[in-house]
Amino acid sequence: MGDHVVVNVEGLGNDGGAVEKPSEAVNSSVVAAASLSTTVDTVEEGGGEEEPLIQAAECRICQEEDSIKNLEKPCACSGSLKYAHRACVQRWCNEKGDITCEICHEQYKHGYTAPPRVEPDDTIIDIGGDWARDPRIIAVAAAQRRLLETEYDEYAGTDASGAAFCRSAALIVSTKQQFKVLLCLIS
Repeated sequence: MGDHVVVNVEGLGNDGGAVEKPSEAVNSSVVAAASLSTTVDTVEEGGGEEEPLIQAAECRICQEEDSIKNLEKPCACSGSLKYAHRACVQRWCNEKGDITCEICHEQYKHGYTAPPRVEPDDTIIDIGGDWARDPRIIAVAAAQRRLLETEYDEYAGTDASGAAFCRSAALIVSTKQQFKVLLCLIS
């Protein structure tokens, strides 16, 4: 709404020697008072936008209710999605990687920033290939299988104390060496 001005102009054109109408004779004192003082009432509303009746709103990101003074309108969304905390919007931009609203598809206003995009590494590891048919790896796997079978047979016996521990340690070391050989072949 705009500005409203009320001006009482009844008696501004009357001179002291002018002839009054009979209907105005009754109100001559009112007309005289009106000619001496003119009332001007001005009602101003700021900003062209009406102030909301509800002074609290919910942040569309963290869902917490807060005063409108602590919330911002980061984009062109309206309704319940209109307000959000600045920190919430910035955190969302950091997680998402850009400053475009997913609802109205406009960029956020007021200087929000997004982190630079990280380029992915182009390292490709081929885990299925000719290495599975390599005779060296097949020989190591067969030897390890035999070692496990003999160790299990001896472990099931009654005297499985120190010898079984040493064999377990040797198995772990040989497995580690097998993985080293495997990684060398892949590289």
